[in-house]
Amino acid sequence: MNNLVIQPTSFSELQTYAQLIANSSFCPKAMKGKAGDVLIAIQMGGEVGLSPVQALQNIAVINGRPSIYGDAAMALVQAHPACEDVVESFDEDTMTATCIVTRKGQKPHTSTFSRKDAEKAHLWGKQGPWTEYTRRMLQMRARGFALRDKFPDALKGLITQEEAQDYPKVTIAEKPVIQEPQAIGVVGPPMQEEDRNEPIKEDNEPITEVEIIGSGPERLDAAEIESITKTFRGHKMSKAFVDECLAKINCKEIKDIPYSESVAFTALVVKNWKKKQEKK
Repeated sequence: MNNLVIQPTSFSELQTYAQLIANSSFCPKAMKGKAGDVLIAIQMGGEVGLSPVQALQNIAVINGRPSIYGDAAMALVQAHPACEDVVESFDEDTMTATCIVTRKGQKPHTSTFSRKDAEKAHLWGKQGPWTEYTRRMLQMRARGFALRDKFPDALKGLITQEEAQDYPKVTIAEKPVIQEPQAIGVVGPPMQEEDRNEPIKEDNEPITEVEIIGSGPERLDAAEIESITKTFRGHKMSKAFVDECLAKINCKEIKDIPYSESVAFTALVVKNWKKKQEKK
């Protein structure tokens, strides 16, 4: 009897498949109930050659960005026809992990990651895996850099999950519920003329620092749009300020913000607004 492998053949089927997995007990805890994250994981896994189930186990969506577990990245590179060899080693005296990757017809490429590197990146002694599995985390960093440097065609730009989980998490503080209903497109009190034309070029961190992956598998729903709007309204931002921020990522309205980057974009706008107010 042939093994049955489910392979969605259309976007509609993929959406249904992702929803079924998201609501199942088989779904990884981090993606439980998040059909959008499941869909991203399956789609990204498919692009590097993983089946839907393999992708579900080896692709992690962190802060809206897909990443791959280090062991799966190693497997993909070793299976690549151009891979000649991958050698890893560890120096206990200097606490340095080394990964040497050789691509056929090219010189060996070496990447290292040491205790000094971890200290510089503020990772050494960090609670969690960096404390419990220090050697493993150093190894994953050296491996991730080496594999990505020599086999970007195999990994399609994916970084390792072990690296992605160390990136700062962006969160939005809850704001008081606004009692008086306002239109979604209206942010804050009526604009004064000076607010409408007020420049924001002095902000230290331009909105263009937000990495836009794409439109994402899902669009923002009404509740999510209202939540973002209330966040901006709670900071008493002028509509002109918000509109200019949106323009920097080629969006006209809040509903146009890519689903996968909505949280990061909102956090950066709030951060810039606070800095702007501190300068006054």
